[in-house]
Amino acid sequence: MKCNRVATASALGLVLVSLAAFGCDSDDSVDPSPTDGGQGGSGGRGGSAPTAGKNAFPSGGSTADAGAAGGEPIADGGEVGAGGAAGGAPGAEEGRLVIADTNAATLYIYSVPALEQLAIIDDVKFADHAGFLPLNDGRVLLTDSATNELISLRVLGDEPGVTGRAGLTYPAIHLAVDPAHEYAAISGAGPAAGEPGAFTLVRLGDFYHRSVSIPTGEPGLLLGGSPLHLYHRNDDPAQVEAYLFEDLWKGTVSLKGSVAIGAAPHGEALAHADGKMFVAADDGINVIPTDGAELGEVTQIPYDLDGKTGGRAFYARLSSDAKYLYSYLRDSGPNYDWAWKDWVSDAYVVDIQNETAKRIEVGKGLVYRLADSEKYAVFVQYHPDGDFAHFMDTDPESDTFQEIVAKVPLEKMSKTPTGPDADPWSSEAFRMAGMVPSGRYAFVSHGGDGKVSMIDTARMEVAGEIELPTPLNYGGYLLGVEPGAVVRDTVAR
Repeated sequence: MKCNRVATASALGLVLVSLAAFGCDSDDSVDPSPTDGGQGGSGGRGGSAPTAGKNAFPSGGSTADAGAAGGEPIADGGEVGAGGAAGGAPGAEEGRLVIADTNAATLYIYSVPALEQLAIIDDVKFADHAGFLPLNDGRVLLTDSATNELISLRVLGDEPGVTGRAGLTYPAIHLAVDPAHEYAAISGAGPAAGEPGAFTLVRLGDFYHRSVSIPTGEPGLLLGGSPLHLYHRNDDPAQVEAYLFEDLWKGTVSLKGSVAIGAAPHGEALAHADGKMFVAADDGINVIPTDGAELGEVTQIPYDLDGKTGGRAFYARLSSDAKYLYSYLRDSGPNYDWAWKDWVSDAYVVDIQNETAKRIEVGKGLVYRLADSEKYAVFVQYHPDGDFAHFMDTDPESDTFQEIVAKVPLEKMSKTPTGPDADPWSSEAFRMAGMVPSGRYAFVSHGGDGKVSMIDTARMEVAGEIELPTPLNYGGYLLGVEPGAVVRDTVAR
């Protein structure tokens, strides 16, 4: 495969990458449809063939099949290992911060905590609804809403860059991987109401991929169970459906089981070790026991508790040990008519084993998409009178476990909307949060000002700032990565 990089620098130097420059001649490309029981292609120049893993399936088709395509691993010198691992050896024990400026179609990669810019990747319009999904081998998955692709990034090591791409039928809505990180699934809704959605399945060792059509509304999805199943969280009708992954991989769509859930479902997680699926809906967190195709009786965990009422969850994250579910609830009035400065936001914590929950007040204004880690979860409070990063203790051994233990003030954004009719959702001034998995550093964006603050959680103060060449309108998106981190949450957000 003949592929050209735009420019590279010496070790730990700045890398500039343009996806448009990955032009590849097809005369010596990797065979996309191996028939040897699931072993894929070369994994890029200098790589070796991946060993068939726990859930390895034959390709079951070729690039001539409807929706099938030969994936394109493009790692420079990376080696593909057992179970689809790729991306080269990590560097020193420093972390990385990945910043997506969606509006500018640019990705940035910085070292942590030095905040040295290591790479700029142009021409990637990050799909923020699908989000980032880090893998145990250090790669990061994301989707591009302009080119309709799944993209794999190598962010650790001396030379960050793109390691693989797979084409999607429709723009990505949700992204998930199986527990072994061998396969990914990406959902996309059809362009018109009532049309089937396209679910693209990708083998992460060689990026061979194929798509299948499943009727859907807003298509949530998870991968889990033994044997491996794709769980489709539909919202029209509101139900969870189970499909055997091996059938889908062969192009066969056969519903194995389904169960009705609460109205307007959105936000899901799968606790693999406990065999429980959690789906946020209007009636509470729906809990569904899962065992392959078997979907058990649905129970609900309420939102109204601890003397607090109002709001519902739309977003769900597993704790780093997968024993808790973290979300947030926002009460914006009985008719959703309060001014945003008066909205009340709470952290919402679910004990996965006991199926109990509690609400913890964060403050007034807008709280959106928390970031969690081994030691803390950060909830960013966005308010016209001032913004704060609130830290909840997530260390089970701590005396202050699941309490708010710090409130760090943030520099005011220059474009923060004001006035009684101000709308934070349409403002270029917006906040997004990120953390490295250890919890040592947290990050908060300054939408419209092209800045990201780094918070040192040992001192609970802003300890550094990144100034970007693009304005980071609408807050962008942030992800912290560290060598050796174990990823148990297999749903991207």
